[in-house]
Amino acid sequence: MNILTCFSDKFYLSKAKQLFSSIYAHKAWNEKCLLLHAPLPKYELEWFTERGILTKEVPPLFNKKIGDYPAIVTSKLNVFDSSLKCWEHVLLLDADIIVRKSLKPLTHVTQLSAVPANGDTSLWDEFRQPGSLSEWWNYRTLRKNYNLDAPAFNSGVIAFPTSIIHNSTLPDLVLLLSKFGSLSRFAEQGVLNLYFAKTWTPLSPVFNTFPEYTRKELSISADQIDAHILHFADRGDENKPWSTQNPFFAEWSGNLRNAEHIHF
Repeated sequence: MNILTCFSDKFYLSKAKQLFSSIYAHKAWNEKCLLLHAPLPKYELEWFTERGILTKEVPPLFNKKIGDYPAIVTSKLNVFDSSLKCWEHVLLLDADIIVRKSLKPLTHVTQLSAVPANGDTSLWDEFRQPGSLSEWWNYRTLRKNYNLDAPAFNSGVIAFPTSIIHNSTLPDLVLLLSKFGSLSRFAEQGVLNLYFAKTWTPLSPVFNTFPEYTRKELSISADQIDAHILHFADRGDENKPWSTQNPFFAEWSGNLRNAEHIHF
């Protein structure tokens, strides 16, 4: 059996509900789902469990901001805890996603798999310049020990077999967070790229398409985007599908309304 999961705190619950609803609407996943979450009231969790979605509270793995992001985003890395080895494959999605087509192909990966970062960027682009003496020391270590010319992946959609999880995996990720987390530009993404730099494999862009990037850089209009997963990770409120000005608002809000009727 395989499991699909996302992380949410109290501010992202409606986004998580929409995500699961979009999956259900398109029959994109017929296996178990799991909500990883920050501390939440019992009644909020019951909404998910009543719809067949498992829940698990997980802590952040970093104690300060990670780049421009709050420490809580590192909670997602708990998908690499050995307790998830009871599943064959794990699919982790960010909550700012609309799913439109089957995710079944992602259960056949043999290594951690993800879509290359937009613009085929490298590890250099995952880290910012240091701003303190301690950060300078860590930045020097980063440049010395890692090939920063290696390609980078976007961590908003990752799939992997749980055979890659070892007892040391999560502690090693926590160690990387302690060394390089404050330098990471895109939350936990930089640390994941360091850890899996030599072993990750690329997925087709249809499994992690940024609509705004696709529109601006590839000149493909919103109504012409054909992808399994739309990931609204571009900065700016207008680029989020819950903004009434976004071209995907009707689709997103319709999925949220229909969330009341889902069951996995």
